[in-house]
Amino acid sequence: MPAIRWSLPHMPVGPQSNTLGQTDAFSSDEQQPGRRPRLLVTGASGYLGSEVCFQAASAYEVYAISHGRPVPESLASWRARIDLCDSEMLTALFRQFKPQLVVHCAAMSSPEACEEDPVTSELINVQSTRLLAALCAETGCPLIFTSTDLVFDGLLGHYDESAPPRPVNTYGRHKVAAEQAVRDAGCKGIICRLPLLFGHGRLQLSPMEGILERWASGETVTGFSDEYRSTISYAAAARGLLQLAETVPRNQNLLLHLGGLQTVSRHDFLLQLAERLRQFCEARADAEVSNRRPVHPTLIKAATNATDCIQSGLREQARLKAARPADVSLDSRKAREFDLRMPFLDTQLDAALNCYDEAYHRKQ
Repeated sequence: MPAIRWSLPHMPVGPQSNTLGQTDAFSSDEQQPGRRPRLLVTGASGYLGSEVCFQAASAYEVYAISHGRPVPESLASWRARIDLCDSEMLTALFRQFKPQLVVHCAAMSSPEACEEDPVTSELINVQSTRLLAALCAETGCPLIFTSTDLVFDGLLGHYDESAPPRPVNTYGRHKVAAEQAVRDAGCKGIICRLPLLFGHGRLQLSPMEGILERWASGETVTGFSDEYRSTISYAAAARGLLQLAETVPRNQNLLLHLGGLQTVSRHDFLLQLAERLRQFCEARADAEVSNRRPVHPTLIKAATNATDCIQSGLREQARLKAARPADVSLDSRKAREFDLRMPFLDTQLDAALNCYDEAYHRKQ
């Protein structure tokens, strides 16, 4: 069993303003005056988990949990690298940190990888969730579990929370099993189904940013024209999860869909990304006249090449190991009952491009 590796620098905590922690949603009787509530984020080195850590830092004491890639202190002062499938390690973690909210983002989320290695997928996606849910139930800690739109077969589209899951691949089946494990544990909180995500990678190059770099080098990128999702950004998803933590009473058990306002194919997404990229670079070029910083050179090259580097394709042509449902768009109206508002896709794309550009200039 790998030894637990702690990285816990001394961090004085004084009185701080806190919007999220002051509601009865995920506040705690144990909360000490002047201290922020304790948030445990799993999968903190991943795209979504790192974004949750980043956005939660001002309102929570964030405890960032990762397994492989370490989490830098810039995202969380309290960090641990542990095996989430080890019940002893998890129990020790809960005893040490006493979390008041858990956001479980850790997952083996590649359908292809899950199809190739279903044993590891079951351990990471189901077993770790079962252990976390049991500890949350035992300690009374609310759990926000991130599930997926791939629990559906894609025959109908626009699925709401009452639609029965009918997964067509291993990843979807294991996420359905994980959802049931959360229910069986009896812990309070939210099962939140998320769509395909995109955006800026805070710790590593994201798939969207990889597309930009491929365009910049003149490579063609193929997007399926027969696979539809309600895609949203990592930033929008993290913001939504934390807002739900603020507004949903802690004694409730909810299933919610957190999808975008628009349903797009992967090919449509590439076209919209290219258009927003073109407008982004044009706006920045105009701003340079006013002595603003220059645009990231990769973005300029990508904008020049993008139109000629987008190709439409079909799922069957890709010969994927994991079956891909045609339309798993989500009906997310129920989430709006909790004042959750999702930006339009163009707005999210603009924000992601801006983050990529800003990250480049911070390194210069």
